[in-house]
Formats: sequence, structure tokens, C-alpha cells
Amino acid sequence: MIGRVVEIACDGCHLTRTRGLMTVTRHGEEQGRIPLDDIGVLLCNARGLTYSNWRRLVDKTEAF
Repeated sequence: MIGRVVEIACDGCHLTRTRGLMTVTRHGEEQGRIPLDDIGVLLCNARGLTYSNWRRLVDKTEAF
């Protein structure tokens, strides 16, 4: 399977991992979810973007 290219371009978003999904929230409201297995490239082009502990977003068996 070819992974998706996911671009986060909204200012003030927060990325977290929730049960194998990447969840995007903005101003406390969920904007969307995508399975981590479907992501090939994550492109972040936003001011004020935050994320939870990045090592938890990526499976621990993958090299960093």
C-alpha cells in the first residue's frame, strides 16, 4: 500500500495519537483522524503546531 501524504496547514493545531490514529484538534475541537498505518508523509506547515510525545506517534519498533 502506498502511504498518503498528509499536510497540516492550519495554524494552532495539535496532533496526538489515539488508538492507532493520528488525531488533529484545533481550539479544542477535533478536526479529523487518520490511521497511522496509512500515513506515508506528514508535512506540517503551520504556525503554533504542537504534538504529543513524537515517539508515541510512531510505532516503537520503527527506527527514528
